[in-house]
Amino acid sequence: MKRTTWQISTGPSAGATARRPTVLLALVIAAADARGSLAYDLHTHTVISEKAAAASSLKDALSALQLTWTSKLDGSAATDERNDGSALGWIREGAVREDGESLCDPRVRNHFYNPLNDTGYFGGVIQGPPSVDWGLEESRDYGDQEFSYKDAKSYFWSALRPETEQQRQHDLALTFRSLGQVIHLVQDAAQPQHTRNDSHAGLKCPATLGLLGPKSLYEEYVEANADGLDYTGYPLVSLPHLRDYWDDERGRGVAEFSNRSFVSEGTNFLGPPDALLPAPNFPSPDGTGAELVEEDMQSLLPGSTLTGKMTFISTPFEDRYVSAMGRNPRAATYSIFTRDLSLRSLLRRYSLNRFNFDAAQAILLPRAVGYSAGLLDFFFRGRLEIAAPDQFAYMVAPYSDGSGTFNAIKLKVRNTSVIGEAGAGTIQAIVRYRTEPYVDPLLYPGYAVGGPVSYAVSRPQEITLTREFQPLSFDFQESPIPVKITDLSVLVAFRGPFTAEDFTESDAILFGGKDLYEPQLFSVGNSSDYDCYLDALYNVVGRTPEQRDLNGDGRQDLFGPSTETPAHARVQWNNPHYTVPGLSFAQHFRFVAVQDQSQYVLIHASPDVVDSSTGQHTSYAASVALPRAINRFVEQDGKLIHEVSAYSAGPFRGTLAPIHFHLVSNRVQSSTPCRSALPSQPGPMTEIPGTVDSD
Repeated sequence: MKRTTWQISTGPSAGATARRPTVLLALVIAAADARGSLAYDLHTHTVISEKAAAASSLKDALSALQLTWTSKLDGSAATDERNDGSALGWIREGAVREDGESLCDPRVRNHFYNPLNDTGYFGGVIQGPPSVDWGLEESRDYGDQEFSYKDAKSYFWSALRPETEQQRQHDLALTFRSLGQVIHLVQDAAQPQHTRNDSHAGLKCPATLGLLGPKSLYEEYVEANADGLDYTGYPLVSLPHLRDYWDDERGRGVAEFSNRSFVSEGTNFLGPPDALLPAPNFPSPDGTGAELVEEDMQSLLPGSTLTGKMTFISTPFEDRYVSAMGRNPRAATYSIFTRDLSLRSLLRRYSLNRFNFDAAQAILLPRAVGYSAGLLDFFFRGRLEIAAPDQFAYMVAPYSDGSGTFNAIKLKVRNTSVIGEAGAGTIQAIVRYRTEPYVDPLLYPGYAVGGPVSYAVSRPQEITLTREFQPLSFDFQESPIPVKITDLSVLVAFRGPFTAEDFTESDAILFGGKDLYEPQLFSVGNSSDYDCYLDALYNVVGRTPEQRDLNGDGRQDLFGPSTETPAHARVQWNNPHYTVPGLSFAQHFRFVAVQDQSQYVLIHASPDVVDSSTGQHTSYAASVALPRAINRFVEQDGKLIHEVSAYSAGPFRGTLAPIHFHLVSNRVQSSTPCRSALPSQPGPMTEIPGTVDSD
């Protein structure tokens, strides 16, 4: 994967200039000429990109990544005041930085695409690749390109499987910056100058000794009015191939639309207005269906010193994406007035002025938004859904005095992409969590302070994804997850073929995420060494039959202790999750489980419980309903807000745990005095090691 730096070379060294003055002068002039014909200026690109992001499904993608609109990424690397460090901020930065780091940056020569002959900028000595090739890097790499669609995929795949939070933030920032730079090129293709090879400079560059021509008035007009223009009214575009957003060879690409539907300053109509001819090398618009509309200057510009008539040329256009016809009421002007409407000239000629620009932007800007939003959706179109496994709990582990680890996660996955089926590829699970340096969050969740974020990445496995949920188990033995964690979420990432009836992508990325509730610690034990009689609690260990007859009627009043062989714990009514081979009195086991429901049931069961005082064998099962454990940190207004709703640890016979669930006699359970007295009885209880069930 190409790695970016945060500094971009802006031109040759002084030594190179001295060695090749003639060639370099031509290079600088050509590059500056291209720079002067920017389709839209910086603020306009920012607004279009914001509108496109809002119209896209980016919010859903961010949610799957456990991010929000305001979540901060690598803000320290931002180089533009428009960038607040959020995903949208990085898209803004990309939309601005695609024009380069200086006014004369040669990067912009790569922003042209003529769909008629599949060529880029041609301005004499300097040429540029087609903007679609530069932006996508599908067929070749460009050494000075670090923010293409191909780069965005590489950054994103790395961000999905990070080693550190710093790396994740950095790679996500690069992902969104790259997408901003790619949709900048889509927006350029929604301006006829960039699809009709029409360059008009308007900048002073150090080596040119002056201006290279008038600045684009269309650019100035749109930039000056960017905040008040209407960008709505065009649907979000969905096309099967990336290149289609520029040119699908059926006329549905935005470059095809702007090329055939509009003239530009340098490719305007020829011939008399009643017999219009198209510009050389650009057969459309050709005047077919054109109408002439004459208007008085005083009605157009009340109070102006100019008098006379202006003739607007109204032309039809065909939008082949929505299969509709439309009309540009002021495609061009034929008059004696200069293009800035400040002076009269001697001869009538074709020009473009503010009235033409206003008509053009109303048609072009909504399409710039629709196509940009569509490309963002294209990038994030591969989606997965995660669900709990049939065993209910995602992860189970022994507590081991806080040193236990989760070595596997079980879940179900399915392809939920709107369009597209996934073939055989590689899938991995990524668990994100926080560790607490000063407190055990399983025992004292309220004292968690939002420790550092860590990631665990599972071993990859091969799978063919389907539309139906598939149960999977991901191996984390090489990257075990500690049990003492907060702020837990899981993400699944797939890379492989992605196909539909009208497209095949050999190396697609599908992903999905889920916020899980935090690990819950349970103590499951055997307290059958105590029994209750007349609301009094008695230790029954070692008692003789006579000592068990408390009222002297010759009948046994106290029972126990009992032994469980084996003892199981379940989370919800599913298969066992944790098992010990046997559990005698004053013994317990502790384990930790992760699940995703707001309420669930904890079950303690044994198939064989033997009362030592009677020799009687019974089976045992008891359950208790419990709420989920929440212990997470949510970013709000740039701050981490602690959200916690979980049990704190309490002592039970000398053992600490937030939840104690013990085998006791019916009389202990039904007697409030006995039940209340049991937790304070002597301890500690003996902890028995157990095993996590594999099924």
